[in-house]
Amino acid sequence: MINKNIEKLLNSQIIRFLIVGVTTVLIDYIFYFFLYFIGFSTSISKGISFIIGAIFAYVANKYFTFNQAKFSNLGIFQFCVLYFISLTINVYLNEFLLHAMSNLIFKFELSFIIATITSASINFIGMKYIVFKD
Repeated sequence: MINKNIEKLLNSQIIRFLIVGVTTVLIDYIFYFFLYFIGFSTSISKGISFIIGAIFAYVANKYFTFNQAKFSNLGIFQFCVLYFISLTINVYLNEFLLHAMSNLIFKFELSFIIATITSASINFIGMKYIVFKD
């Protein structure tokens, strides 16, 4: 009985995280290509778009995914540290893959997707077990 309740809660959080994550990725993706299109470098575009997505992700995950209504300075600090680490990995992995896949037609899309999946995995684990843990 307890295991089923834990499994149900975990599945619910994962589904909610995925909904927030897909929305965050769309926000990130739109801003990334828009900023690149208007003349920013890929690194600057990716960094800014990631930060915009992170702000959305904090609010949506806090209230929707992990149902945390209480305010916590420590939680905000932990989230910022987590997202700084994730941002760094995301931007550098994206740049590395852009160069590594320089001959591929869809290098921007593939680099973006791989960098995003990597940082999203880090973010879920960090939010579930550190930032928004019960």
